[in-house]
Amino acid sequence: MPKLKQAVLLLVVFALGAAAAGGVFAATQSDDVRVAARKHADGRVEVALQQTQEDGSWGERQLPELRFMPADAPAGQWLTSSALQTAAAMLGETTVVRPVCLVHHGSDSDEFWLNAATFALGTGNYLDLAVTVHGSPDHAQQAQLIRDCADNGAAAIATSVPNADALRDAISYAQNAQVLVLTFNSGAADAESLNVPVHVALDEQTVGRLAGNAFNDAGVEGIALCILHEPDNSGLEERCDALGSAYAGELERLYVVGVENLERSTAQIAERLSDTEQAAVGAMFTLNSALMNPAVAAKQTAASEAKIGAIGTLDAAGAILTGNVLFAISDQPGLQISYTFANIRSYLGSIELGLPLATFSIGPTTQVLVESVLIDFNLAQSILADVQSAIAAADLQPTGN
Repeated sequence: MPKLKQAVLLLVVFALGAAAAGGVFAATQSDDVRVAARKHADGRVEVALQQTQEDGSWGERQLPELRFMPADAPAGQWLTSSALQTAAAMLGETTVVRPVCLVHHGSDSDEFWLNAATFALGTGNYLDLAVTVHGSPDHAQQAQLIRDCADNGAAAIATSVPNADALRDAISYAQNAQVLVLTFNSGAADAESLNVPVHVALDEQTVGRLAGNAFNDAGVEGIALCILHEPDNSGLEERCDALGSAYAGELERLYVVGVENLERSTAQIAERLSDTEQAAVGAMFTLNSALMNPAVAAKQTAASEAKIGAIGTLDAAGAILTGNVLFAISDQPGLQISYTFANIRSYLGSIELGLPLATFSIGPTTQVLVESVLIDFNLAQSILADVQSAIAAADLQPTGN
């Protein structure tokens, strides 16, 4: 398959959540279900299924592939979604359900981690993993979440590592409790020192290099502003380092408060762009999809001519076509999660065959680096065209009776 088309298909998979967000597996689960629905701005109605959990609460929404009622659907005609196997039914087909924790350093308002959680739940369903997702931007709280997962009987933990020193003791605690620990996202440089068998992440060096070269190719001059939304994240720092190495001009880091206060982040960016006592900014690179629009707004407020590069996919593709953004680099949450959980499933299977857990802590850590995709104007057009086609194909179908 040509690389361009393959990239488009991967991005469409990301956009539509191809690994549908199923309910989290539990040892026992009620058969009580309900239908959820929501109306979209374009008039379509989306439907989903929910099941009750062991504690009586409603679980995650499970999304059938065909789940949209067209805005122009004829009155009085029944429509049906595609078939959806419930989590309770799937439990009857498997003999082993392995509890796994995903622990990350994001906040509840961070779209990247919301997407990652959706992929984690869906991938877990396919791999017979009972996935629970936990996150905190506070390093001490993230460390405690790792310990809690180990104490609560997790067979494996996948954790991001924004700050290895803050999480090292907690990871060792889980490993000493015979819990398989893999790392992903931030922390590639520290994975081996943490004695984990696999680390899955974007190639941060490639992310920064692609951005720097894209600015160079566009003839950008002046300061390249690398906008960091987290103050203590080794992965983000790697992206900025690589951007600085590739960009022909000078690099400057700008730390903003982040996704939990986008208004303040916008103001911080605008303040720097408007500062005439410092060198003029010719380029901005946002390291999170949520910071793209604040950068665009800040540019308008400051009447700046700076070119914007962003991390993102669908929103970024639209912004590229309108001219607000020069390029984007996909963050690939689906691929990061899929590779992480595929490795967990493989290792747990080996453990069940009798291999000791210690076997997986000998030798250097395997680095699984997900290829980043540079989204330019042409690729942005292809992405949005394919997404529109996929959405149209996913509309609910008439029952015929």
